[in-house]
Amino acid sequence: RDLHSFPTRRSSELLAANGRSGHTQAAYERDLRALRRWLGQDDEISAITPDHLARFLISDVVHCTPDGRQRAAISVNRTKSALRSFFGFCVESGWIKENPARLIRSSPARAKEPSTLEPGEIERIRAVLAEKTGTLSARDRLVFELLLGTGIRLGSLVGLTVGDVDLQAGTLQIQAKGGG
Repeated sequence: RDLHSFPTRRSSELLAANGRSGHTQAAYERDLRALRRWLGQDDEISAITPDHLARFLISDVVHCTPDGRQRAAISVNRTKSALRSFFGFCVESGWIKENPARLIRSSPARAKEPSTLEPGEIERIRAVLAEKTGTLSARDRLVFELLLGTGIRLGSLVGLTVGDVDLQAGTLQIQAKGGG
């Protein structure tokens, strides 16, 4: 099997089956198409070596956008993850014996600074919420104040149950991202 005719869609469909978003699947397919273009030949998948992948990963194809700007480390790491996933899929599917991506490691990437609301924005949201009446409005105000006052993630907030709230102690028991 050569990489140019290999149905990368199959491994992308596996991402979908495993609950990955459409954006993740599209990025994965873009990364694999970039590798195919960079290789520029009809090599057998089994002929791709860690050296091929290392040279690809230091190339401008990976490190620069089409308009020449430098890609963020997190984008380069996504490409590395796509290669590890794809070649791992190929090994698990029996299409190749050894994973040429086995040596690929992610690079340290600076976390994106969280964006925050300006004081004026907070007051405008509070004013809009205060104008509303009814049960759902009270819920919306509570949700906004919990998010604002605690920094809790939306997913953790949605996962709260009555048993997670201790009004006497003034605490919430939340599940961390990833279920921990």
